[in-house]
Amino acid sequence: MVDSSVVLGTVKNMIESGLNDDIIKETLKDIGLSDPEIQDVLRQAHGPNVEQPAPKRPQTPKKPIEENPTEPNPVERPGPIVFPEHDNALDNASVHNAISELGSKVDDLKERVDSINTSAPLGNSGNFEGAAGLQSRIDTISTDIKELKAGTNALVDLMKKILETDRDVLLRLEGKKK
Repeated sequence: MVDSSVVLGTVKNMIESGLNDDIIKETLKDIGLSDPEIQDVLRQAHGPNVEQPAPKRPQTPKKPIEENPTEPNPVERPGPIVFPEHDNALDNASVHNAISELGSKVDDLKERVDSINTSAPLGNSGNFEGAAGLQSRIDTISTDIKELKAGTNALVDLMKKILETDRDVLLRLEGKKK
């Protein structure tokens, strides 16, 4: 979960940049907020009893039809409507959220590393104090691996003998057919 103050600050930035509430709601849903949480954040971001007017969207002027000698009938081709301030706000909000999440992950990782350092202190000789316990576990694992290897070799030998027997049976059957 993202820090509520970070979410509130991001929503305020989105409102200031002219994004409408529907886009903000979708963004908040994408980061995992429930509808009541979204309404609460929007209410806090807009401030008490202040209604923000819906942002006016700039209209793109129609492009004049240009005569092109290679086209027999020129057709008006409107370009896509682009709202750069909206794209930048969404990009800024998503980057801000990603940085916040990454920062919390780095903090968690640092805490884990610190806990490992405190739970396994180094002795005077530079070895872990639990080296004897680790060595016994390594020896146990090594013994288990040797047993598995011996079992696997036994199975391979058994499979070879079965294949030889099957081959002999097939050769005898082919000899009887002739």
